[in-house]
Amino acid sequence: MQPLISVIVPVYNVEKYLEPCVRSLLAQSWQNLEVLLVDDGSTDHCPQICDRLAQEDSRVRVIHKPNGGVAAARNDGLRQMRGDLFCFCDSDDTVRADYLQRLYETLQQENADIAECAYVFAWENGETRRTKNFEFPDDYITCHSGRDAVCDMMYAQIHSPFCMCKLFRKSVQVHFPKMKVGEDLLAICDAYLKAERVAFTNQPLYLYLQRQGSAIHSEDPEKIFETVLSAERLMEKIDLADRQLHEAAAYFLVDKCLKALMKLYPMRQTDKVKRIAAILKTYRAEVLANPRAPRIVKLNCNLSRLGVGTLYLVKKLRAKLA
Repeated sequence: MQPLISVIVPVYNVEKYLEPCVRSLLAQSWQNLEVLLVDDGSTDHCPQICDRLAQEDSRVRVIHKPNGGVAAARNDGLRQMRGDLFCFCDSDDTVRADYLQRLYETLQQENADIAECAYVFAWENGETRRTKNFEFPDDYITCHSGRDAVCDMMYAQIHSPFCMCKLFRKSVQVHFPKMKVGEDLLAICDAYLKAERVAFTNQPLYLYLQRQGSAIHSEDPEKIFETVLSAERLMEKIDLADRQLHEAAAYFLVDKCLKALMKLYPMRQTDKVKRIAAILKTYRAEVLANPRAPRIVKLNCNLSRLGVGTLYLVKKLRAKLA
């Protein structure tokens, strides 16, 4: 008999996208599942859509709660799930019909605690684009220790810092800290560091919608700043004695700092720019000495010694010449 898989879907004001998301989950070749819709105080028609979908299919369960953010919604789902395994799906995304089946097969084949798949970027105009793993065939499968998977993630290789695209055994403890953005990074890295084995299949099973207004594309200065704070919090969790992992986390943090500075500097977010520049200064030397850090990041680290304004002007000049 198939074990029960719980799919946790946080829902907030996505009435346009919710039903296609849930329909794609209910159409899975893996039939023994529960779709747990956590309505996080939506003010549109999402509560009614959730209830209707639950009436139509007994595999759908609904939790209505006051708005508390996506991290709290996912944590509520984790507390109330019934599955032997669990995964997450964003309420504006969709999945292939063999999503759960392929992830479970990968988990079992590699005797892993967590299985992860490739994903496809999708736009509302119908355009799609594969993620970076072009050099591997779709049937490529690999497995890492949890520690090595985090190191790989920091260099943006195979593993991703998103909670979707992953299937977890119930024994893996996952908890999301309360943050505006970056809660995935901390929760997933913590889970990976606890896991013995993390498997990956290059099957593109998850369609990740790219839309304006989503948190990942936000131009809100507070959310941009929090991408740096989440990476800094991750840095604090890393064992100083593990040199390779510390180098990887330092690179990840510095890369986030450089990207955030280029967005916040023209917004005249002086206090945030100063704070991020100080973080960058702390870890800059470690990144410059890291043989795995990309050349462009090292170049920008050296430019940052001349000031954020200089770094920003050089970036603008590069863009004009490109």
